[in-house]
Amino acid sequence: MTQQFISDHKQQLLNQLTFAEYQELQCGSGIHPDIIKLNFFHLEGNTALDRLFISDKLKRINTGAVSYNFLKRYRHIEAGGWWVSGIDVLNNYYDDLWGQFKPTNPRLSADKGKIIKYEGPPKHPTGIIALKVSRRIWHAVARLNNIKLFLSPLALRLSSRATPISFWSWVVNNPEVPLIITEGAKKAAALISAGYAAIALPGIFNGYRQPKDEFGRHTGLAKLIPQLQVFATPGRKVYFAFDRDTKASTIANVKCAIAKTGKLFVLAGVDVKVIRWPETAKGVDDLIVRHGAKAFHQAYSQALSLSTWLVQTQVQLTYKANIQVNRRYLGSLRGAEVRLGDEKTERRGVLKDISKCIPLGTPSDNWGTEKTSPSPQVSTSPSPLHIPDTAKLIGLKSPKGTGKTHLLEQIVDRATKEGKWVLLLTHRIQLGEALCQRVGLPYLTEIKTVEYGTVLGYGLCIDSLHPNSGARFNADNWNDGIVIIDEAEQVIWHLLNSATCASERVEILAQFKTLIQNNLSGDGQVYLADADLSDVAIDYIRGLAGFHVEPFVVVNDWQPPQEQRWIVHNYEDKNPARLVKDLVNHIKTGGRPFISCSAQKLKSSWGTQNLESYLEQQFPNKKILRIDSETVADPNHRAYGCIAYLNEILPNYDIAIASPSIETGVSIECERPDRCCSEVPIAFNLLLQGISSSLVKTKRVSHFDSVWAIAQGVQTADSIRQVLARIRASVPRYLWAAKRGLHKCMVGNGATVKKALIASTKNKASKNIQYLQQSDASLSDLDLDINFQPESLNTWAKRGCYINLTMQNYRNSIVEGLMREGHFITAPDEPQTEEFDLTDEVESQLKQVAETKYQAECSSIADAPIPTDSEYQKLKDKRAKTKSERWSERKGNLVRRYGSDISVTSELVQKDDEGWYGKILSHYYLTVGRPYLIERDSRQLRAIALYNQNRLWLPDFNRSLLSTPLRLLETLIVGLLKPGVQYRGSDRNLGLIAELAHANQRELKTFLGLTIVESDTPIKIVQKLLSLLGLKLTCIGRLGSRGHRERVYTYEPPNDGRSKIFAHWLQRDSAFIQTESSTVSNLSSVSTIGKDNNISQPLDSKTERESKQHDLQPGAIVEWLKAKGRWIVQATTGIVAKIKNTQGKEVLVNTQELKLC
Repeated sequence: MTQQFISDHKQQLLNQLTFAEYQELQCGSGIHPDIIKLNFFHLEGNTALDRLFISDKLKRINTGAVSYNFLKRYRHIEAGGWWVSGIDVLNNYYDDLWGQFKPTNPRLSADKGKIIKYEGPPKHPTGIIALKVSRRIWHAVARLNNIKLFLSPLALRLSSRATPISFWSWVVNNPEVPLIITEGAKKAAALISAGYAAIALPGIFNGYRQPKDEFGRHTGLAKLIPQLQVFATPGRKVYFAFDRDTKASTIANVKCAIAKTGKLFVLAGVDVKVIRWPETAKGVDDLIVRHGAKAFHQAYSQALSLSTWLVQTQVQLTYKANIQVNRRYLGSLRGAEVRLGDEKTERRGVLKDISKCIPLGTPSDNWGTEKTSPSPQVSTSPSPLHIPDTAKLIGLKSPKGTGKTHLLEQIVDRATKEGKWVLLLTHRIQLGEALCQRVGLPYLTEIKTVEYGTVLGYGLCIDSLHPNSGARFNADNWNDGIVIIDEAEQVIWHLLNSATCASERVEILAQFKTLIQNNLSGDGQVYLADADLSDVAIDYIRGLAGFHVEPFVVVNDWQPPQEQRWIVHNYEDKNPARLVKDLVNHIKTGGRPFISCSAQKLKSSWGTQNLESYLEQQFPNKKILRIDSETVADPNHRAYGCIAYLNEILPNYDIAIASPSIETGVSIECERPDRCCSEVPIAFNLLLQGISSSLVKTKRVSHFDSVWAIAQGVQTADSIRQVLARIRASVPRYLWAAKRGLHKCMVGNGATVKKALIASTKNKASKNIQYLQQSDASLSDLDLDINFQPESLNTWAKRGCYINLTMQNYRNSIVEGLMREGHFITAPDEPQTEEFDLTDEVESQLKQVAETKYQAECSSIADAPIPTDSEYQKLKDKRAKTKSERWSERKGNLVRRYGSDISVTSELVQKDDEGWYGKILSHYYLTVGRPYLIERDSRQLRAIALYNQNRLWLPDFNRSLLSTPLRLLETLIVGLLKPGVQYRGSDRNLGLIAELAHANQRELKTFLGLTIVESDTPIKIVQKLLSLLGLKLTCIGRLGSRGHRERVYTYEPPNDGRSKIFAHWLQRDSAFIQTESSTVSNLSSVSTIGKDNNISQPLDSKTERESKQHDLQPGAIVEWLKAKGRWIVQATTGIVAKIKNTQGKEVLVNTQELKLC
């Protein structure tokens, strides 16, 4: 309905709505006239007040009227406005008394002075607005969801009059009808008008309630409000469509509200999704009015699952951009010198903006364009970026390949001219060297070769940011300069979690904090550059500063135009065999692939080394270059030192295979000449006609015509997207990614909530310290700082939760990230029947290659010479190593790990690769090495405290100690390590172990990394626990009567050579104790389960205790030293026993408190 039509028919407007009100609803929000007629009314005077004053809790005078003071507050209501209410889904679908009123003259809030747009009934519980729906729109909703309606006159007559057929009863009773939840009646009305079942909340936090006491403390769990519970049917899809806002605090509130409400729906079995759309439209009604219903249909079809949406919100950039552009290349600094006319320079994004005119702020070409107002255009000659000198913390967010490195080059150049030093921090040495070469800085290893040395700064891997490194870094000497952190998100995560930083992490963190404070508090600047820059990195640097720093943010929203977007072929098979088969076919047809693998080790069938060997067998005439951490550091390999010269080296090869060593910071843009032979006849005919053409002229095309990636769940999802972008050309991408990431790559205990991850980390550390101090009183004198750098731990947890979430949804996280970048995802063609055999053949051949090469590698290590202590240390410190040096270093490590009198065989190498060392070390300290466990961890704690000046970085600290995890493990399984004893699933002792494991799932996850699920049987739980020691129960048969047969298991001591290793370790520990003249601390067998943590110390000698525990079996009669009477043992783990008295009372006790009768 047009404005002219409304103007000509004012007298016909529905429900006494004014012209402005009707225009707001119909034209401003796109609401169908049927919905307006049924739900929206103009009210004024006492009629309006009566709709609001429905609560019995309102203060009233004797006549029953509302008190004068209250009336005074709502006096503005009398001037009129529109009222909306729907039906009550809890009261037989009758009209709902609760609703909202939008006054013509709104009041201001008393606390903040903000306009209160909508008024609800005061002192009355909020509800939902489920609008009345006409028959016509009801049919539209049914059609959109492909549901047939049975609303014939006969059906209506047969329906019960007490429960008449209504739209919302139909929605409630049909879980296949999706429900959209939004904030505000107008938005719900717009969605219903577009054919969707939608309800409105009065506020984003009004979907659930959590009881509180008078002090505001939570006294119970949160629950969905009753009106939403009726829709929480298993199998239903519920979509959230809250406003898109640009204010950081509002974004955080929306995230919190959706997360809390959504998780409550998930608990009820609901499939929860979140709808997103461009921020140019704030509300969903704005989207529909500006861009048409098609735009919402597309947004609805691309809705993200709640878990995926939560992942994305954790890494958003919500800071308001000071400079926001939408162009192919980020641009140059104002006043910077620019090189023009160089075609290669243009390709690198130095200068020329080759993008078409793209509307600013448009994230996708695919959005509907109905009713779209003109948007400002991006100039083809981009204006330079003006970053003021007063800006201290500068964030640069721009897509991959859009010229961030060129901008950094200009920043370095300007700082050099101004006499300021520049420190460029990266997370990989090779990448740092390559980046320094591009921006004109010396890397740390090159400072001796330049005239000015370190005066103007240098590049440095963040692992070396401490005084003990080759850099001899001291942050106190670095003031008022420029700090550049390229790939900031990954550098910060490397700083907080990488294994290579572990030994010096505390000092690195301290130096990094001082460096940030020195520069942000003076005349220095800190630049954070990343294609995926988020609040996490910016908040971290601001937190380290210790004072308020306003970030200056530059954002480039550019996405590639249609013709430059990648086509990503997404393989969803169980393994990459079909991708490799297609890769082979691609090479056979002349293809030149760039291949990225997650692994390089020979143990992996899909790693760089095995894939190289397989392709060499298939294509002996092809030139293949393998680039991984070994080859780039091997002086005898062709890839040695190639990272900084990839564009010069790679054109010499037909195939390149790379590991994560070049996942970031490298731009591969090498090209080759190409002449299309099919154009020759056409060009010849044109010449005969006297027409010259550009056909058959030599063209420059990307040297590599495809990119192939195998993501096994080791790298983060962001890293895989980075890998795919190393080749800048728009060539096809082929991706295989595991459905879930590897469990060992999860952070902490795998939690996805920051508070839970931090709590488990702190709890583990405090338990470790508490237990050691109880066992060794001398440790109580240590003044340990367990709250070292809380801002760093908070950032570690934020990023860790994001990584854990992406690992849980690994493949989807990668694919959805690529879609956000604007690329097209497609599935490869379904294989024909005969192709399955070829795929199996590829898998078998690769496994054979892997096995052959791996056996040869293990033999080479076993045959390598054993280095002396000085030689071993030199090998560890050496960067460039040949194969023989790497083999010798590995053998030296094995000899020092297992013992000098232990023969290093290829079998030992294989077992070590499989994590055998950690398992048998735990077994040793649970058995023969038991007396030395506390001394081992006490020494470890003292060494950490001394080296780090009592400062503890909790994630690393927790990984270094064994006492508490082994104490927990001992409580559960020490009684199982008895040869010859038979066990069945119905065994009462196994039942007690399972009961304790289920009751302490969180502790097992935190301390042992073990996941126990409700469906796990006692046998399965025991096998999981024993696997932590490299042990298992062996099935020896099935016993029992027909229909009640059970598998029977027994423990058989392993015959894998560990006993000889234990003897060496025992001799080593005994000699060390004697040398140190220290007294071995007695580790008591105390349960860590629940409330048993404080069970008293043992009363018997070790021999007596072991004998007593051996005799303690189910059915034994005992006396409990803490209570009178006799008890019967129901079950025991060897440490904990469940006992029962004659009155039927059952308790869990420590076996040391029991005495056999």
